[in-house]
Amino acid sequence: MRTLRAALLAAAVVLVTGAPASAAQQPLELDAVDTAKAPTVSVSVTPPGADEATLPKGAFTVTEDGEEVEATVGRVSGEELEVVLVIDTSGSMQGTPMAAAKAAAGSFINRMPPQARIAVVGFGRMAVVASGLGLDRAVTHFAINSLRPNGETALFDAVALAADQFSPAAGRRSIVVLSDGADTASVARPDAVQAKVAAAHARVDAAVLRSPESDANVLASMAAAGGGQAVEVAGPEALDAVYDDVATRLVSTYELTWQSRGTGATEVEVAVEVGDDTVVGRTTLDLPEAAAPAPEEGASASDEPTGTPTWALLVGAASVFVALILLALSVLERNGIGRRRDRLVRLGSAASSSSLPGLGELAERATTAADEALERRGRKAALHTALERAGLDLRPGEFLVLAGTAAAVLFLAGAALFGVLVGLVLAAIALASAKVLVSVLTTRRTRAFSEQLPDTLQILAGSLRAGYGLVQAVDAVSHEAPSPTQEEFRRVVLEHRLGRDLTDSLQAMSDRIDTEDLRWVVQAVDIHREIGGDLASILDTVAGTIRERGQILRQVRALTAEGRLSAYILIALPFVLAGIMRIVNPDYILALTKGSGLVMAMVGLGLIGLGALWFRKLCRFVV
Repeated sequence: MRTLRAALLAAAVVLVTGAPASAAQQPLELDAVDTAKAPTVSVSVTPPGADEATLPKGAFTVTEDGEEVEATVGRVSGEELEVVLVIDTSGSMQGTPMAAAKAAAGSFINRMPPQARIAVVGFGRMAVVASGLGLDRAVTHFAINSLRPNGETALFDAVALAADQFSPAAGRRSIVVLSDGADTASVARPDAVQAKVAAAHARVDAAVLRSPESDANVLASMAAAGGGQAVEVAGPEALDAVYDDVATRLVSTYELTWQSRGTGATEVEVAVEVGDDTVVGRTTLDLPEAAAPAPEEGASASDEPTGTPTWALLVGAASVFVALILLALSVLERNGIGRRRDRLVRLGSAASSSSLPGLGELAERATTAADEALERRGRKAALHTALERAGLDLRPGEFLVLAGTAAAVLFLAGAALFGVLVGLVLAAIALASAKVLVSVLTTRRTRAFSEQLPDTLQILAGSLRAGYGLVQAVDAVSHEAPSPTQEEFRRVVLEHRLGRDLTDSLQAMSDRIDTEDLRWVVQAVDIHREIGGDLASILDTVAGTIRERGQILRQVRALTAEGRLSAYILIALPFVLAGIMRIVNPDYILALTKGSGLVMAMVGLGLIGLGALWFRKLCRFVV
């Protein structure tokens, strides 16, 4: 009789203390109920008794007000799961309790998905982070095994510290607490800790080792604040079952999504078949009265909300693009190719000849308006000089119309596809690119002219020795030299034939090319015309000097090539990595767009700018 009474008492203790029960005995908890996108409703459930094997879709049944609805079922992955193990390391845990706690925690970690991030917090006289959130299970196991029991119990501080460990990107947060005694050393108060846990949206599950000092009520209230439960166990050997139950709940969470047909207060019931048992969870949802059921399959397109479809935006953008391109091409009608095409069109048909002049007239008006605008602002002459140096056969107004057309096309395309802000950015890039294009073409043309100058001077000197005059020598260069030297000297010859002094024409060419070497040549010609002498010998001397100077410059560029390449790589590396990180882990890089992260980003950009200037100073030599 005494043995029977003891057995009954032990069974009663197991039931009261919350030892794991069968799936049929435990209700189904409905977590994370989301009605913000009603009529689309989603709910997360963790069927008790389920293992790592995925349950089939047919095991789940959802009913609203007694009527079954079709739901989409998906298992929640471990990528957004973060778990903090809080383990008591007070003096009362010495011996068997500590060994059992480490073994149970190790088994718990082994059951977690590889993508789940786990941290360990130990607490004795004070709470400490044994290992931060991470994916390396070896580090986590080492942190658990390194815990040593000693001192008093700072339970509340440990739970508060655990709530601070979660990252902003965590989708699911869990705190698993193990303690065998009441709090004796915490600074934080229980109500403050409960509020902190609730604010962190973390589930708290606790295992309380029964002892004369244990206080299961306090942990139960904390667990309730986090939507979890506290289980009081009689001895260390029961910890494995508690941790196993928590692990099952974390790795066996499912998300159900369906289109609700109800409005206002709606009774929802979710039933799950786990093996031979069926667990049921119920809740009442308050759905918006204006919520309407989603369109059923087979509904006509006319029943869907109306709006501007994407294809219409694309067709409109393409039409504007073609129109602006035609306008840009008509600007080029002023060139020789355009005039020849006009003659072909006029010879071809009267219809075509009547349509193109209209478009050409529109382009001419736009060009004239652009020229007048530049003239009023005093920028026409500067733009004209820049276009001449770049070798672009365009009037300032034509260049402005082309740049504006490109900006308008990119703005419309970007606004139609990605939004107005992206369109504005693309338009700004187009305008900046036009200026950069002129600068690049000018630099490339000037460098090519400078590299050809020694050979050009040899042609001039040879022509003078052959008995030709200076004008005939310049004309020989305009026929024999490569581009761009040929075009520049041909212009000098044409200007001279139109009555301009040869020296003035050469000086104008020197101003367009804007190189020190050509200035020397023009000065030598000017001096020769004033005082006489052997111009051929002078040109030979100048050509030799320029050739040697160019050789030294090329040698300097070769010696500084490694430094310049290092500068390009080091300056581009932060931006490339930021772009890759923005794609791979957006939340990580977005931390640099606010608060102290923004300040750090600005300081980093400033330092990159200083580094670029320093590299430029090191790698640029004036010879």
